[in-house]
Amino acid sequence: MKTQLIWLKPGQHQIETRLATKEEQTILVLGWFQNQDQTQVELTIRHQAAQSHSQILIRVGGQDQARIKVQTRIIIEPQAQEAQAELQSKTLLLDQAQAQVQPELEIKTNQVRASHAASIGSLDPNQLFYLQQRGLKPQQARRQLIRAFFHQGTWFKNQSIQKQLTNYLSSL
Repeated sequence: MKTQLIWLKPGQHQIETRLATKEEQTILVLGWFQNQDQTQVELTIRHQAAQSHSQILIRVGGQDQARIKVQTRIIIEPQAQEAQAELQSKTLLLDQAQAQVQPELEIKTNQVRASHAASIGSLDPNQLFYLQQRGLKPQQARRQLIRAFFHQGTWFKNQSIQKQLTNYLSSL
């Protein structure tokens, strides 16, 4: 299975992938935005042949007045019988940051397995309180929970991605 890691930066991003017969691909999209950052992502996965498999995992977040828009589309063409597609998008917002998340499935055949999920949330005040009661300062507790947000998911077992993610998060 091919894995593609995409680190988002502020700005506009258009990403399109086409899958052939029995091709498998995992796409990981990660990004953290702050201040007045504005980011727009349009990600399209097009299943063009039978028995293709895609998995899209998105973890983005923002703080301050950051603005994030994520539009994801999975298209399964009529000839893509027995295709499998999975999309999971999670967004973490702090302060006055805002996000718009729009997952879409466009299925043009009957014999497929496809799913999508999207959530937008903030830090749990109970978790912040718990960490502060164990001696962390408020900013340290917040930073730990942001790191935990990015470390969620089965994709994290990849050692190369784990190292890159740890380096990225150390700058937050």
